[in-house]
Amino acid sequence: MSEPSRGLFRRPGIALGVGAAVAGVAGVAFGAQRLASRVGRRPEQEPDLLSPFDEEWNLPAPDGGTIRVISRGSGRPLVLVHGVTLTSDIWIHQLEALPEQGYRVVAFDQRGHGGSTLGHQVQSLEALTDDLRVVLEALELHDVLLVGHSMGGMVTLRYVTEEPEAVAERVRALVLVSTTARTMPFVPSRLRSVLRGAAQRGPLVTAPLGIPNVGHAITRTGFGRGAKASDVELARRLIQATDPSTVRAATQWLVDVDLTEALAEVTLPTLVVCGSADILTPPGESRRLARAIADSRLVVMKGVGHTLMLERAEEFDALLVEFDAELEAAAVRTEDDAVPADVPLGWTREVGA
Repeated sequence: MSEPSRGLFRRPGIALGVGAAVAGVAGVAFGAQRLASRVGRRPEQEPDLLSPFDEEWNLPAPDGGTIRVISRGSGRPLVLVHGVTLTSDIWIHQLEALPEQGYRVVAFDQRGHGGSTLGHQVQSLEALTDDLRVVLEALELHDVLLVGHSMGGMVTLRYVTEEPEAVAERVRALVLVSTTARTMPFVPSRLRSVLRGAAQRGPLVTAPLGIPNVGHAITRTGFGRGAKASDVELARRLIQATDPSTVRAATQWLVDVDLTEALAEVTLPTLVVCGSADILTPPGESRRLARAIADSRLVVMKGVGHTLMLERAEEFDALLVEFDAELEAAAVRTEDDAVPADVPLGWTREVGA
């Protein structure tokens, strides 16, 4: 550790704060044990973690790793990019339902998650963006509706702003789900360095998820009202199964993400979707995204938490289909009228109970 970092640790307030953050893992486990009886226990029947698929690939990543990709259905491609500590199986409901509505649904495990392996390059936003590019190019996908959840939303944002020529060739529109363009925007860089070090050396934050019922209770806090116990359990098992090195690596780079300035460069039609009860990426972050992206629409799902595609799968799928239909109608109007498409911009609405 550098001298400035050691000096920072000597400051009592900072040291206590970092110690409290690390000790908080144990506190969460203790508190969740009491909370478990209130928010529900694990379902007696374990959920099926295996998403249905027609095709499966293990694509070579640019740095020697591999990227597991699955696909189901035929038609216009929908590419789904999951968040940190999850896998392509978080999209199980979409892989089940959307192919029946005429879509080819493609999902992949991000490096270090699920069946995808790391190469010599460390996990980073840049590396994850490279992996997304590999998937789109290897499967020769065009006219894609690109959907990114949480960390996956950050990956899709970087891809569409860093590779405009490839995007123009392959992507028709963007869907940002429970995500943000920035993390820790008001935290000084030196304090972020301290937090990275504490996370690297401290207890693994996902460790309490393996405690019976406690893990279910902790995961349940990421959901809103009326979440099914089986969906909560699916998320818990995916998070707990994530390799510890992946969790720690993600902690290192996620604290420094800030794509705010790049938002003005997003020219794709964009649907921003969030839950009003999301405590991980609060609705305010989605509103900032929608305000900054020129051709955007914002949908707030009432009472829903972070994992929309599990908690309100049918409503979420309907939003994707509706958005796609809007884009198709706009394209038809443009072709018929030979004038720019009259796509409604900047609308916001709330859905759900």
